Amino acid sequence: MPARANHHEKLEEHLNIAARLSRAAWELIASNDFDAEDERSLDALKELVSMVADHASAARYVFYKESAARMKAEA
Repeated sequence: MPARANHHEKLEEHLNIAARLSRAAWELIASNDFDAEDERSLDALKELVSMVADHASAARYVFYKESAARMKAEA
């Protein structure tokens, strides 16, 4: 189990962060100013998408952990 498994944000927080970051990524790539030839722009986009993936993955982890805890409590 990863060390961060015991130090996670709440599900809602991960979902909100992922949603806001994914909107920022969309705004960036949909912009006429985005220069796909500029390595710095591509690196920034990769970092942004990586953060979206991290928070989406964490939200999924928290969701299933909380779901398992609820099911156990109900049993």
